[in-house]
Amino acid sequence: MDREFWLNAREDDPSAPKIRIKINYDQDEMQKYFNEVEIWDNEIRQDVGLLTQVRAFIVQLRNPFGFLRYDID
Repeated sequence: MDREFWLNAREDDPSAPKIRIKINYDQDEMQKYFNEVEIWDNEIRQDVGLLTQVRAFIVQLRNPFGFLRYDID
């Protein structure tokens, strides 16, 4: 039996990266692989959340007072 999983980095973003996991398994092994895919999915979601926080932090470092704008001639 074949099973294919698509893991999305961001649920509502069609341009977000996706990971395709295709698993061939016997019926007895189904739960083992399903649990493994769930673990990977959770780890990826945690990594995406962490990277989002890092990106926001970098933006704040680059422009700590984003509400203050000025032009230099």
